[in-house]
Amino acid sequence: GEYNKVEIRVSCPPRLKLATLAVGAPTANGESSTGLQKVAWEHGAEMTIRWWDAMNRPNGKSLVVFGLSNELCTCRVLDEVLKEAGLDPGSVPAEGSIEKQNELKVAMLKGKSTQVVQKVIDRLEFTPGARLVCSALKRLGFRLAILTNVGVKKIAEHVKRELGMDYVMSRDAEVVDGLFTGKYTGELTDVRFRKADLLMLMAEREGIDYRNVILIGEEVTHLNAAKAREVVETFGPNVYFNSTKLKDLTIALYLLGFNGSDVRALRKRRRDEVSDGAVASNAPAGKRFRVQVSAKRRDPGQLQRMLTPLSSFRPEMRISTVSQCSLQDGGMCVGFDLWVQKQEPDQLLKELLFACQKQDFQVLGSSLASPSATDAAAVAALGGGRQLDLAAAAPGRSHYVITL
Repeated sequence: GEYNKVEIRVSCPPRLKLATLAVGAPTANGESSTGLQKVAWEHGAEMTIRWWDAMNRPNGKSLVVFGLSNELCTCRVLDEVLKEAGLDPGSVPAEGSIEKQNELKVAMLKGKSTQVVQKVIDRLEFTPGARLVCSALKRLGFRLAILTNVGVKKIAEHVKRELGMDYVMSRDAEVVDGLFTGKYTGELTDVRFRKADLLMLMAEREGIDYRNVILIGEEVTHLNAAKAREVVETFGPNVYFNSTKLKDLTIALYLLGFNGSDVRALRKRRRDEVSDGAVASNAPAGKRFRVQVSAKRRDPGQLQRMLTPLSSFRPEMRISTVSQCSLQDGGMCVGFDLWVQKQEPDQLLKELLFACQKQDFQVLGSSLASPSATDAAAVAALGGGRQLDLAAAAPGRSHYVITL
């Protein structure tokens, strides 16, 4: 597999805090003793820790919060903006907090055009596995958010749209007449002091328990010892990730309780979705049309007789999907998903109605559909409320599915 994974359940003394296990106990000088996180890093491993609740992964009523730079993206976003503006981010001393360094970098942008932001967006690369992780968690019902203080909200909003996330909490650099002023603006100018409060706010808005707020990124490592213990103790699992060290965000799924089989299945589904989307994007212009036909009995050659009246419309008409459902009374229902390029669907329907009447078939219904619509409702109606094994139609290639 990709990783060797070990899950350990231990019994702890009463009143032992989770933060003590994870980041260590507080010491007299305000730091922390050695915790499991540090031990894991010393041995080239990653870990996450949570209280046992008889579930091997978080439930769907959870909020997952990601960072941006070197987390969802493979670069430090603010540094890339500086480079596009002809500035050297390395000139800022790597001293003090990340927040202080970012303030100095934003100050360097004073007088520079905001057009550099779009140039960064045009070449921005997501961390390998980011799309898979976000789509998998969204499919399971999780709410997703970005929390960042890099100061370029336009880029954060772009990432939100691309990955299908729900929230963005970000500081933003002030702009006047298309030029950066070198200062922060907006309500989140002091976001570095209120990250825990913002996490609580998002959780309360969604009605999510604090223990079901999951952090993915470097949030805890950027905090002092006392604040790190507070975050670990207040919120749910904290998954460390930095793209310069770990390369693939998929590791977060393993640390959240997914196994290798789960991840392989998610990858396959993601590849199928991308493949279907690529075919659909190359579909010819036209109208998609669904027709449902029933017959009182099942005889050899019936399907061919139903398709015969449609043959006169080729090549302007394509059959994307055919679905058949056998009924208990000996009859059957057939659904056609058609793609009409030139002919009007009304003319096609008239021909089909006439042919079906001659063959003692009945047209149950018909409808126009947009190319991006799903087939779930039509399939349910065709199967009398039962879900059939019907693949989503992809105009541009024929896909025949017969369910008996």
